[in-house]
Amino acid sequence: MGASLPKAFPPVVLVTKEEEESYGVECRPSVSKSSSPKEKGQG
Repeated sequence: MGASLPKAFPPVVLVTKEEEESYGVECRPSVSKSSSPKEKGQG
């Protein structure tokens, strides 16, 4: 997962909810979304 992203791209970035949805929250660790139990279930 995330193989399409360049190595320089950090695993965790501070982005808006809209951007996160665009990138795909499933491919990224739900660190910033840890407050949302609903999102954790999808991970």
